[in-house]
Amino acid sequence: MSLRLCRLLLVCAILGFPAAMACSAATGNYLGQKPPGLTPIPLAPSLLTAFSYGGTFNPDLTAFWFTEQAIKGRDGQIVGYAFVDGAWTRLETVPFTPAGMAIEPHIAPSGDRLYFTAGSSAAWKAYVSELTPLGWSLATPLPAPINVVDYAPMYFSSTRDGTLYWTLLTDFEAAIVRTRKAANANGRPAANANGGPTETANGGPTETGYCPVEYMASDGVPWVGAHPFVAPDESFVIFDVRPGGNPRWPDLVVTFRRADGTWTLPQPIAAVNGYATDEMCASVSPDGKYLFFARDLHIWWVSAAVLDPLRP
Repeated sequence: MSLRLCRLLLVCAILGFPAAMACSAATGNYLGQKPPGLTPIPLAPSLLTAFSYGGTFNPDLTAFWFTEQAIKGRDGQIVGYAFVDGAWTRLETVPFTPAGMAIEPHIAPSGDRLYFTAGSSAAWKAYVSELTPLGWSLATPLPAPINVVDYAPMYFSSTRDGTLYWTLLTDFEAAIVRTRKAANANGRPAANANGGPTETANGGPTETGYCPVEYMASDGVPWVGAHPFVAPDESFVIFDVRPGGNPRWPDLVVTFRRADGTWTLPQPIAAVNGYATDEMCASVSPDGKYLFFARDLHIWWVSAAVLDPLRP
């Protein structure tokens, strides 16, 4: 394969062309960084120089999207890097976002959908961009029950069967919820996280392709927190909480799904949580090898083996 053709296919990978899978980027995985062990380290500090969080790789690890803030705690934007001609290159154009602020991208395990939140603190909406033969489409808002007027949907993650996990943000608190794909045209809901009737945020079944919103819980204890990451097989979920109601230092916790479909009580991921730092916005690489998270609004990473001692 010629260098020119290889470069063309890699550029296609940036934009989402299926043909890009024909050209390997094995030497450019993980932004060209040496992988960490069981001790967290910053991810690519020479590339991710601003405040950053919420990173997501495409399945073949040739593109990386994340949220960047020029000023800590202020408006963010989605930024991308792509592996082209043997090097990681910053993408100055994001092809899928609407006008205005856009944050917290997530690429589905299948690689053909990209979810994110856009708007402002007064009117957040969830969006999805679809992979087409011409690259990522201009994103469109997700339907109800995800986008409704009473709350803000934030930080999406998804399973292989299309179930969405996300943060339902209201004026009072943030809760971890999920929305399954409807079983039929009437949106017949699945059982809730504890195997009982579905508790919904906005009423009965929908006809939009999604089941009603389910509030997640472990043995009757609600998951009060934010920024969930769900494993593609829905075997575990990582999210961040504020221990003891501490408004300043969130920690990461993990819960595992039992064989009966219920969930273990969330437990701290001690290997990554600091005493006077905030850890949030976790994700796991598509190959399952590395855990990424934001520490003080910079992206860090560590071997996903830190989860193994916590498994039931």
